[in-house]
Amino acid sequence: MDANDDDWEIVLSYHDAIIRKSDYRILQTRQWINDSLIEFWYEYLTHNLYEEYSNEFLCLSPSLIQLIKMNDSMDEIRAILQPLHMERRKLILIPLNDNMSLDYGGSHWSLLVFIRDNDDKCRLEYYDSAAIEHPNEMMMKKIVKKFTKLLSLNDLDIQIEQCHKQEDGYNCGIHLICNSNAICRKYLHNDQRSIVDIIPYEQIESFRFKLIQIIDGLKS
Repeated sequence: MDANDDDWEIVLSYHDAIIRKSDYRILQTRQWINDSLIEFWYEYLTHNLYEEYSNEFLCLSPSLIQLIKMNDSMDEIRAILQPLHMERRKLILIPLNDNMSLDYGGSHWSLLVFIRDNDDKCRLEYYDSAAIEHPNEMMMKKIVKKFTKLLSLNDLDIQIEQCHKQEDGYNCGIHLICNSNAICRKYLHNDQRSIVDIIPYEQIESFRFKLIQIIDGLKS
């Protein structure tokens, strides 16, 4: 078996997510977090940490968001999303990156969050760990335009929210993962603290190792 074959070896199959050796090795390095690891984390949020709220919130996979982003047919997008019953969800997590092709790629992750309050008022929050600017702003606006049409909503205000900022050039995906968990705690567990208080920076710095522990625990 050569190195490439070894990379494709499955380490863990968890609901709709598959972690291969190449994905697992990313967590042991300073490489950019890929789609597969984010998809695994979203499956873990849905089926483990917040399973009791599975009818209220929805984590959209990076591959699905990429398909929506690159597809100009609203009818096709509606057909793809119809089984997810987005119209009844109170919380939807939407991972974004700046990749402009259907293949895996991109250079920065950020997070768009759809929130439906108890009075049925809807809003969007945006979390970006980039220290200076918002590299994914164009992608974010493109997705927002499509989602407002899909959900038959008027233009929604987008609130740029405070979150921890990266002190490196490679951990944007870990920030997205940690922010996603913090947002679920805030809105599903009614945690009144800010996102930066729910997930301290020290936890973000060590979360690659935490993910390794979770994956190892699930495969044993």
